[in-house]
Amino acid sequence: MNLDDGILHCRDARPICAFLNERRCNNAYKAQNFAEAQSEYNKANALKPTFNGLFNEANALFQQNKYKEASELNMAALGQAKTNKEKAIASYNLGNSFYKSQEYNKAIDAYKQSLRLDPSDLDAKKNLTKAIEKKKQQSQQDQKQQQEQKDKKDDKQSQADQKENQKNDSGDPSQQDSDQEPKSQEDQKSQKDQAGKPKSLTRQEAENMLAS
Repeated sequence: MNLDDGILHCRDARPICAFLNERRCNNAYKAQNFAEAQSEYNKANALKPTFNGLFNEANALFQQNKYKEASELNMAALGQAKTNKEKAIASYNLGNSFYKSQEYNKAIDAYKQSLRLDPSDLDAKKNLTKAIEKKKQQSQQDQKQQQEQKDKKDDKQSQADQKENQKNDSGDPSQQDSDQEPKSQEDQKSQKDQAGKPKSLTRQEAENMLAS
């Protein structure tokens, strides 16, 4: 049975035969009262952790969308697994937990581990393909975001460079030469008066003119 995003459900909870609250745990899970089921499984695991208990608690957490916690319990269940079948289904569920946490690299590794233990598991093959596709999409999205950030940084630097160039080209108006400033009417009158006055000669220049 498929979930909304195409990934398959985790493997079903397994009976816990060693505990008196077995019926309460499993009935709550079957009734989809996953919070109560997780609480009961947790009590059993606190007394004595077993593969079934950890596996079931991880499932109950997964059904509550608590994927990080489910990943931790699935890894703990793997540590308690004794047969290849138990290791395979725990690896499969671990892959699902990683997938839902968008940790696609870890999900891929978990599905591959499950398939090494049980090559006939078609669900694991489908989920592995889905995880690889998601990883590719995630990588493309990351590259796009990195390029957009780089483009924004380059645009800001380009604008700063343009402003600096404009400032250098215009220069400081206060430092411009005075002869580039427009002349006032008084300056023009003074130049005209000076042009109409005879040039004054020194004494030596006058004597030279008389001698000639």
